[in-house]
Amino acid sequence: MPRAKKATKRTRNEECVHMEPPSDHPLFHYFSRLDDLNNYIFNFSERVVISPRYLDIQLLESQNFNQWTTILHDQGLIDFVQIRNIWYPELVGICYSTLSINFNEEHPTEFTMKFRLNKFDYELDSHRLASIWNLDRVNTNDGCLFDGNKTPECWGPHVKRQAFELFNIQRIPKKKILCTVFNKEMRVLHYLINYVLMPRSTGHSHVTIDDLVIMWAMVNDIKINWPYDAYAS
Repeated sequence: MPRAKKATKRTRNEECVHMEPPSDHPLFHYFSRLDDLNNYIFNFSERVVISPRYLDIQLLESQNFNQWTTILHDQGLIDFVQIRNIWYPELVGICYSTLSINFNEEHPTEFTMKFRLNKFDYELDSHRLASIWNLDRVNTNDGCLFDGNKTPECWGPHVKRQAFELFNIQRIPKKKILCTVFNKEMRVLHYLINYVLMPRSTGHSHVTIDDLVIMWAMVNDIKINWPYDAYAS
């Protein structure tokens, strides 16, 4: 007799494709496709959305950190860091579960974001997104720091070397760098980056190569294409 084949174990993602979502799910009316709702239930519903933070410019200046106000203004971020509108964490997760980003082949830093919500399709290009966020857009061909690829390996050794020299770091250490290597002013800038501009959920005291290069660029008044380099790539 031929031996019976062993049943293969299906992954959670494979199962979710075949499962019918509960019709009484409280968020069912936000989705027009069953696979979108399944994707949200299994991959996004339990994720914690990082609470946005804003910067109080007057408080910053009252503590004699006026130089950062100037730098934020030069980077086109002065309005963005002060945004404090109402936000809805659940809707953020829903939008992410259907989000897709398409990049322009001729102009790599141009992109279009698409998502579905309330059974309608929405589309935002990089120009419109920058306008909503009050962010300046700069062309990477016009002396911008980043060239369309945000990975540290693509920034070039000279950029990383200058970033490390700025903070008196001789070489890339084997252990993680802590923000204690910075003086008071630079620690404020590091806080601003990983809490407001490019928030992360953990490791706030750690300094990544990304942090160093962005701090180096901001201090040296090198323009950053924020809609692309920080938020889309």
